Amino acid sequence: PDSVTRIGQHAFFNCKRLTSITIPDLVTKIDKYVFSYCSSLTSVIIPNSVKTIEEYVLYQSGCTSITFEEGSRLTALADHALYRIANLGNIKFPANLSSWGKYNLGGCGCQRIEFETNSKLKSLTSYALWNINGVKTIYLPDRLESITGGTSVIKSCPLLEEVRFPNTLNTVIPANAINDCENLTRII
Repeated sequence: PDSVTRIGQHAFFNCKRLTSITIPDLVTKIDKYVFSYCSSLTSVIIPNSVKTIEEYVLYQSGCTSITFEEGSRLTALADHALYRIANLGNIKFPANLSSWGKYNLGGCGCQRIEFETNSKLKSLTSYALWNINGVKTIYLPDRLESITGGTSVIKSCPLLEEVRFPNTLNTVIPANAINDCENLTRII
């Protein structure tokens, strides 16, 4: 119904025949495991009202496309929020996103990762972009100021060829910031 403001934990967990869903425009939070194991669900449109996406929302789903509506108010992706979505295509994150959890997009098939211009995501830390098997290009947020942590920010992306850093970084890029990306040929 249109009056729903939150989709609770495990709401549609393992609904293998679910092929489509319309998330109501008043939803502000999508809880843990909501569409996990929904193997027939191929695309999801996140309404601009959603501010938070919790852990494992589309884990092991059949999703090939995640679209954020124009004017998205999404500010936070929890650790593992978008994780192990093997057939996920290219993805572009909204400008309001300001908090990025660990291991997002790990085990996903997307070839290109982008962020809208004027991104509010100012920092990426250890484990931010790990094990993204199909990614070839990562366009880091255009207003990113720091890359921090005791271990890699980008790691084990075997097909990664290009990473674009913005000119807004105001800290030293730490040792091992990018690791185990054997096909990386361009850093811009």
